[in-house]
Amino acid sequence: MSKNKVNSIFVNTVKKIWKFSKYEVKTISESKPIKNDDEKYVFLNISTIPNYIYVLTREPTRTMDSRTGKFVSGYRNVNKKTREGDVAVLSLKGAKKIDFKVNLINLVPTPSEIVYAVGHLQYILSYLTANSKHTVKTLLKKQLDLDRKFLKEKTLLIDEADVREKITEEEVKKIYTFPIKITNTTEIDDIIINRTKGYAILKIIPVEIGGGNIKAHIIVDTEDSKFYYFDYVRVQTINNIKIGKSVNQLSIKDFKNINKEVKNSK
Repeated sequence: MSKNKVNSIFVNTVKKIWKFSKYEVKTISESKPIKNDDEKYVFLNISTIPNYIYVLTREPTRTMDSRTGKFVSGYRNVNKKTREGDVAVLSLKGAKKIDFKVNLINLVPTPSEIVYAVGHLQYILSYLTANSKHTVKTLLKKQLDLDRKFLKEKTLLIDEADVREKITEEEVKKIYTFPIKITNTTEIDDIIINRTKGYAILKIIPVEIGGGNIKAHIIVDTEDSKFYYFDYVRVQTINNIKIGKSVNQLSIKDFKNINKEVKNSK
């Protein structure tokens, strides 16, 4: 999909669902004269940022033993910062004051990703406006616990591409004891784009750019983008060999964790 097509979908999405504030659609050249006017403008756009990860490697060392005076060979673990492509982000920022980002899955975001990102950012801004003493950290630590109970009444949609091979929907339904459906990307995209009532979606999103091989499981409402669930997942790399769990697909343990959080919500 071309950059012009992405921009067109982005503008149409904002026109369709952005209710948080008034807005103006401007080209890059039209934005330049006002980009430093924090009193009147902040800028909402899709861009890319570098995705840096840390790869844990072992390097040989040679130190002197103070007791014997002899050199001793060994190894030390070193985290090396490596650029691993770019990540697309929806960002809202002014010249100095405001800076919010929603990270996207694909470098060239799909129409449903754009709808998800715009709705998600709008929900966060609305929450912070209604709760002026709170921060995004408060939203993640406290408000999610209050809102998660509403997830019991929603059908949780899982993209079949996000589930580890050999895990069936039947297995998942035995673990996640609330409405859930594992389906294809096309059906999920249609529900997201139309802001269909009665569903929630799980997204696997790259987070903490520069933190290294970290993603998050995020669950949001398809109708109003209410935030229900957030959990970090991480895989470590030693000498270019990945160890630990995969962060790109859901495991049985992930479904158990989600079910536990939803079940315990009141």
